Amino acid sequence: MKIKKLDVELTSRCNLKCPFCFHTIMDLPKKDLNLSVFNKIDLNNITFIDVCGNVGEPVCHPEFFNFIDMIKDRTLIKISTNGSVHKEKWWSQLAKKLKRTRNSFIIFALDGLEETHIKHRVGANYKQTLKNIEAFNKAGGKSYAQLIIFKHNAHEVDDLKKVSKDLGCINLMVRSSVFYNDLYERPTEDTKTRHEACGDLNIKVLCKHLDKELIFIDFEGQVFPCCFLAGCKHSKKDVEVFSLYKKYINDIDLNKRTLEEILASKFYRYLHEKYQDIEMCQSFCKFRGRDFIKMV
Repeated sequence: MKIKKLDVELTSRCNLKCPFCFHTIMDLPKKDLNLSVFNKIDLNNITFIDVCGNVGEPVCHPEFFNFIDMIKDRTLIKISTNGSVHKEKWWSQLAKKLKRTRNSFIIFALDGLEETHIKHRVGANYKQTLKNIEAFNKAGGKSYAQLIIFKHNAHEVDDLKKVSKDLGCINLMVRSSVFYNDLYERPTEDTKTRHEACGDLNIKVLCKHLDKELIFIDFEGQVFPCCFLAGCKHSKKDVEVFSLYKKYINDIDLNKRTLEEILASKFYRYLHEKYQDIEMCQSFCKFRGRDFIKMV
């Protein structure tokens, strides 16, 4: 299998305490991905890199610019960030670095106006976030603002669309949360998470890893088929995948194995054969539409 797309988790570090994040609810080691693992990947074959992850804020990696410099010009890079780390000059520099790559862009978290944004992005400096977004865009960067919608910020969509436009963003993306509860309520009764939407679909799983020739590399250099299965490492909710991970942990470590060895491992052979029946795959990857994310 030739890998063409990467989903990269650069670090477990984050400056915020968002309520549903593994970084907030678990005691994770503060660790940065060793960039030498990318020497084991033919970056000439990579057409797309999603820099996000399950647990950390990617721009907290101390060698973030070195990582960007490693990527080939023809590769499209998508970076998801809370935007409140660093100052304006840093973001201007990033915009200039991304110009050489193919239509690369950033998704900035903007979960409300000042008081509502920090209800979800706990610990964020809202004013600094706006300055950073504007600095990035003014320096020639391409970006979208993203609103994770709850009952407490649903009334601000139009205002946020104007704010994001004034900052130079291409558009405002609105998406549902991964969870809702009594404190962070659904904006409407019929709003569904991706997990809930997939649960209602009586169709086969559409595997991101197999269909899109993608792998997920986490902050410790372990290679999973996707971010959802990598999440089992932390949540342990899918006992089958977690047990498999613990059994073959050394076989999927890019610090110790080649990518070819990892993709040929028993861990991957099992997942390739069984993914249609794995609980986590059933929960997240029946989705063929994008109606849990919309542009406004």
